[in-house]
Amino acid sequence: MLFSFCQVSIYTVKPFLILYRKLLSMLQSILNLFTSNKTKHSVDETVVPEQVPVKPDTIFCAIAACDINLGIGKDNKIPWKSPQDLMQFKERTMGKIVIMGRKTWESLPEYCKPLVGRTCIVLTQDTNYKAKGATVKHSVQSVIDYCTGSKVVYVMGGTQIYKLFAPIVTSYCVTRVHAEYECDTYLPHFPGVWRSCKMDEWVEEDGVSYSLEYGWRSNE
Repeated sequence: MLFSFCQVSIYTVKPFLILYRKLLSMLQSILNLFTSNKTKHSVDETVVPEQVPVKPDTIFCAIAACDINLGIGKDNKIPWKSPQDLMQFKERTMGKIVIMGRKTWESLPEYCKPLVGRTCIVLTQDTNYKAKGATVKHSVQSVIDYCTGSKVVYVMGGTQIYKLFAPIVTSYCVTRVHAEYECDTYLPHFPGVWRSCKMDEWVEEDGVSYSLEYGWRSNE
């Protein structure tokens, strides 16, 4: 009699256990949508990830432009055109150190290399790589050491470079492009609690609107 009761109980509870597991799986999938980046992100694998260095005194600021899906480029080019954004980028980074990966360096027009009035650092694992007019480094720590004494340094991409510096970036300056473009590289997630404010907004000749956003890492 007891055995029969146990059988009935197991068969009765089993469908609910299956449903419960399915619900857990669905909830996990939903959470992943909010916590993970796009699966199509193209990563510049020119730099090998390393141990996160000690937080430096220098302020590392991520600077970028992205569309509504956080896309930042397509085929190593910027999909949109905004003369005002380029002008603001130049004004903000003038006299500063700018850090980029090999692909970002190679995407710059030859007449722009190196960026006038700025110290360009190219971060790559290729120890034989040459970048005329730029300083080539092969680790995040070597970049931090090089930047010692600088008040503000700008990290300008691409995706893998943003990821490598994410743990020590304490501010960002991002131009939001209020349109959707076909992209194959994306702005990654920067961990932590952030506060932000809109600094400027404008519309280009093609009718696309832009806004400049500044953010900083909160200590809360």
